Amino acid sequence: MAAATAQMQAQLDAILRDEPQARAVAIRQESAQGLPAKISARGKQFAVQWCESRLTLREALVQLEQSNED
Repeated sequence: MAAATAQMQAQLDAILRDEPQARAVAIRQESAQGLPAKISARGKQFAVQWCESRLTLREALVQLEQSNED
């Protein structure tokens, strides 16, 4: 497991410990290089999506919300 992935895994685990119902989590990373397509913690699986700006992050959250409404 790459260092960035291990760090993300630890952060995700800590977040889910406090917010077990979370459907989306934002974790800041320097680059998209080496990021996995999916990551799991506490029995939940999350798709990993690189967002290079706050705008792309907001767009990703809107898409997630719209896909959950269907």
